[in-house]
Amino acid sequence: MSAPSPLLVHTVDRVVFGLQQTGQIEMDGEHHDEVVQYCADRLASAGIGAQLVDTLSKALVACELVQELYATDDELKALITGVMEI
Repeated sequence: MSAPSPLLVHTVDRVVFGLQQTGQIEMDGEHHDEVVQYCADRLASAGIGAQLVDTLSKALVACELVQELYATDDELKALITGVMEI
């Protein structure tokens, strides 16, 4: 398994933060870093060519520290795009 790049970790961090701010995810805020690392690791494992939005959505749902994800794939895509525009 390859380690996630700093850019990938940053992107996932900003997306999870955005989800928390908009109430589109239920999770204990104390586990933010663990959720980010879990998702970044899953994305890195998926490799180049994997669909970022789909893989991130599946990682968030699979993460035991996330109780519920309310965001649609389009909403996740918008958050990812917003991070990339900064």
